[in-house]
Amino acid sequence: MKNRGPFWLLMSLLMLPAEAHEVTTNRATLVLREANHLSLTLRINLANLMRDVLVPKKAPNEFLEQFAAMPSGEFEAQYLRVQTHVQTQTRLVLSSGKSVSLGQWRWPDTKRLQAEIRDNAMQMAVSPHDHLPELDNEVYVEGTSKEELSEVTLQLARQLRPILVVNYRPHQVWMAPQTSEIRLRF
Repeated sequence: MKNRGPFWLLMSLLMLPAEAHEVTTNRATLVLREANHLSLTLRINLANLMRDVLVPKKAPNEFLEQFAAMPSGEFEAQYLRVQTHVQTQTRLVLSSGKSVSLGQWRWPDTKRLQAEIRDNAMQMAVSPHDHLPELDNEVYVEGTSKEELSEVTLQLARQLRPILVVNYRPHQVWMAPQTSEIRLRF
């Protein structure tokens, strides 16, 4: 009998990219707008976040069923609890130990989020073995400080982790109407 170990190892490695493509990663992007102003964008699966914050022991399908059928007022109250949790757990701290002031939080619309959860719950009821679309949504917040934001420490709620963190300071240049090309450096 032939040794098929290398064959199966090769086959499993070939299958990795397809499986990895299915995995959605939470992402935090910090952009330094000015010396004392930055924006933070959280790209997260809000359904997973709500389940992890509110009912962490509940199975995903049970969560979808419960929150899809929930009256809109109660859903809104639960969503507000999640927002409050994330907002109180999110901190940017300067090297001096002072906190960066975070404000102007913008969360996805409550009705739209519940509609997405309902759609996923209905799809799961019809085709329980199909892959459900990820409910990726973006949450925005602005950070300002009297001090320069040359270095900050980011703290996030445990339920958002693991999370990919990207930070940068963009380089911007105007392209005039009469200019047909512009050289960009990275």
